[in-house]
Amino acid sequence: MTRYLAVSCDLPGVSDERLACLLEGFPVLGSSIDRGATGQSATIYLAPENEHELDRLGHALSELGALGVAVATVEPHDWIAAYRRLVKPFAVGDRWWIDPHPEDSGDPPDGRIRLAVEPSAAFGSGSHESTQLVLLALQEVPVTGSSVLDVGTGSGILAVAAHALGAREVVGLDIDADSVWTARRVSRQLCRADRPHLVVATVSSIGDSRFDVVVCNMMSSEFIPLLPDLARVLAPGGRMILSGALFSERTVVLGEIERVGLREHLEQRLGEWVGLTVGHDR
Repeated sequence: MTRYLAVSCDLPGVSDERLACLLEGFPVLGSSIDRGATGQSATIYLAPENEHELDRLGHALSELGALGVAVATVEPHDWIAAYRRLVKPFAVGDRWWIDPHPEDSGDPPDGRIRLAVEPSAAFGSGSHESTQLVLLALQEVPVTGSSVLDVGTGSGILAVAAHALGAREVVGLDIDADSVWTARRVSRQLCRADRPHLVVATVSSIGDSRFDVVVCNMMSSEFIPLLPDLARVLAPGGRMILSGALFSERTVVLGEIERVGLREHLEQRLGEWVGLTVGHDR
């Protein structure tokens, strides 16, 4: 049986957001944080074929302020089972109930929509602030009866959320085929009929189609180059929801948004992350 690599360390005074930003640059399978009376520690899991990344990861963790960085090997069921025991369903905003156990069939609290995505699936399980910011913004824009484009759909959680809010049409795009297959599986589990249309494609491949709502949850370095195409496919009077930028990047991002003829309508913040809802000037 394949053994996995587990990198453990103590993280005094290090926020979850800073650790998440660091790990985005590494091929990690998952991570968990244990908060005890004397502080917090983290365990990060990698596949054995990524052993060559250990030195780089250890150096990056040390620069972040981690102490006692150590490496061990574990059986797959050890860390998967432990992670599943740790994560619990939780509420986001007024409408959402994020359930990291898609195999369970529990009902959400009254008035909430259940979004059940395996945390180890593609990007977008609902646990990260950038995903939550989009979910919060979707509560504020007119989704019911609208056409929605989700660019960089990842796990498909945002496309499914728009579908659950009554969107007339939902299209999810991603350049990663594995993510699209994951998104299709998630949509089959959560959508009874008229599921989102999920395809491997780029936003530049959208022809003359226009969408009332455009969603893009990516790092700012990834979505800024897409802004001209994103603005092009946004229908007049529509709303675009952008997330994945740090609050410290806000001024730069807003400048790029204005450059393509869009202006800010709503700003939301969770921790170090900012979500922006924008639209055409006119």
